Amino acid sequence: MSKRISKEAQQKILEAHGLKLSQSEAAKYAGVSQTNVHNYWKAAGLNPHRKAGLAKETQDLIYAAWERGLSACKTSTYLGISIPSVLRYWNAAGLKSHHAQWRDGSLGLKVSLEILLDGVFDTVKNPNEALGLDQIIERLKDRLDIKKVNTKDLQEKINQLVGWGCYNVVQKDGKVYYSAGMPAAMDGNLKASVASK
Repeated sequence: MSKRISKEAQQKILEAHGLKLSQSEAAKYAGVSQTNVHNYWKAAGLNPHRKAGLAKETQDLIYAAWERGLSACKTSTYLGISIPSVLRYWNAAGLKSHHAQWRDGSLGLKVSLEILLDGVFDTVKNPNEALGLDQIIERLKDRLDIKKVNTKDLQEKINQLVGWGCYNVVQKDGKVYYSAGMPAAMDGNLKASVASK
């Protein structure tokens, strides 16, 4: 826990949990940031109070999606809820959206690489579409009107997203392809959630 926060503020942060305040309300109550509230509650083993609205299973999936590194856009698509709803739950929990930036700055702005990659796959017409790295690069170039893509950085990011469960790896004819279909981990959670209702 940070030493920059006074003992009084620390006490108010913990007290706010007992009062069943949301993290944003607790932050105002204690005069600290939501991130501080989130960190103190987490260190104390306290869970944030969930807002009424979505089923607890859906709320848990929203937080699980953040832990897996999914973008708000992808989370909303998989769970069938709006992006603002996803962001509202993440913000209430003191969680920031996952963003990435190309190392060479060729895009000139901060963007979510997951959103860019999602735009490459045509999952509406072909939900099981699998693309090789060269096909992904060509589609990125066409859709973003860029001449060059840093293949090494892109491969690292795709590998990271595969590790987080955002993409599936498909092997055909000794070559590696990537599929943007719903990750098995999220699919299993959704099926378990639906089955429990």
